[in-house]
Amino acid sequence: MICKRIYLGLALGVFLFSSVAIAKGKDQTSDQPLTADGMVAKMKFQLELTDQQAQAVRPIIQNYLDEEKQLKVQEAQALKKVLTSDQMYTWNFLQTESPLKTKKKK
Repeated sequence: MICKRIYLGLALGVFLFSSVAIAKGKDQTSDQPLTADGMVAKMKFQLELTDQQAQAVRPIIQNYLDEEKQLKVQEAQALKKVLTSDQMYTWNFLQTESPLKTKKKK
């Protein structure tokens, strides 16, 4: 009876430890900035792209990221004309914070 409890406790501990480790690993990768190489590598794995497809996809992804960066700069310039410096600080913080860390207001 005691042995069963010990094994059950150990199994539960291993399960909880591995769940926390997996969650931490996912959280850390989501905080990293997106790069064209990283996105293409992920696409190559998930979509089983050939080397030729990966080479063709990379400039498309790079163009998208460049355009996204330019749009963010334009957005920031426009928001600075409307928001106070405190509001801009908070907005920038909210944009860089992981969605998993933010709490929804009720």
